[in-house]
Amino acid sequence: NVSSIIHPDTGYLVGELVWNMFDFATEQSITRVGGLNRKGLFTRQRQPKSAAFTMKNRYEQLELIRTIE
Repeated sequence: NVSSIIHPDTGYLVGELVWNMFDFATEQSITRVGGLNRKGLFTRQRQPKSAAFTMKNRYEQLELIRTIE
């Protein structure tokens, strides 16, 4: 249902995305000690970080809201 992703007050499209699912290796520099980008929800070994559980809970709550509507 397209109307469920349109903000009711502004009419703007509402959405979100995960920028980096996993940590990944990158060029080592002053800003990246050890050559690792650590912005992911999971480690390079695919172990969940606390943010992964937060996102899981968020999407579960969104699903509950959709099923109630």
